[in-house]
Amino acid sequence: MKSREILKLDWQRLQEVTGQPASEMTWKSCFSPRFSSVYLIRKAHSFYSRKMYRLSKLTSLVNFLVFGAEVPARLEIGPGLV
Repeated sequence: MKSREILKLDWQRLQEVTGQPASEMTWKSCFSPRFSSVYLIRKAHSFYSRKMYRLSKLTSLVNFLVFGAEVPARLEIGPGLV
């Protein structure tokens, strides 16, 4: 499954959790801690799978410092994570 498809499923899951219809979900929702943290987790894994280990570690570190989410970059998570 491609990363865009997975992020789309994450976005749909965020709509379900928050109870907001798609018309009320704006670009500002992208910066919510529920979605931004998941995006950084997926980006770190993407860097790791392309053997960009330092960049994946840096992305994981930013995620930890900003959101407090400590998730290893090598961990692959399925779609729909909120």
